[in-house]
Amino acid sequence: KMTDPSSAAKTPRGRSPNYPGSTLELAVERAQKLYTKVEKHELPYQPLLLTWGFKNANSGNAAVAYSAMKKYGLLDDTGKGNERKGRLTPLALDIIHPNPLQLEAKQRAALAPPIMREWWRKYRESGLPPDETLHYEYVVKGKFTVAGLDEFVRIYRANVAYANLDFSTILPTNEDTDAFDHEQGAGKDSGT
Repeated sequence: KMTDPSSAAKTPRGRSPNYPGSTLELAVERAQKLYTKVEKHELPYQPLLLTWGFKNANSGNAAVAYSAMKKYGLLDDTGKGNERKGRLTPLALDIIHPNPLQLEAKQRAALAPPIMREWWRKYRESGLPPDETLHYEYVVKGKFTVAGLDEFVRIYRANVAYANLDFSTILPTNEDTDAFDHEQGAGKDSGT
């Protein structure tokens, strides 16, 4: 029996690298909603997701929202399965309450996901290359799917704007550092 030649030509769907599935701005809006409901207290997983408007806590979109909050460092969670609970982090509180460190907190959150830091290191001075170049580098030669790259680039650009990142925003030399160093206009990294 012969196989259908069209089925042999199909490529597997693939999976893009791990990145937050929402913008930082949307994650901060969710942090604000959670703070309004429970302030600094823990909330079980299902009611927490209901706070953000998800009717089904087991949906893919709910899981993506929860994961993005964790990737940005805005949510700590404990437990597993039905015992899972989440609470806002000090970083989230620094972002949602006006204070002198609010902008720095937004920048830390924007660059918390490893892929965001990687792209920031690579493109902070020159900016993103044209979409065609990104497609070639990250889809043809890399591990992104077309849809995954398009979504990530949209999120990356939105986060850079929301966190007011510019070429002078310097990443810490030690990634566990609690504060970014900022050079005023020099645009040079301090050894990273």
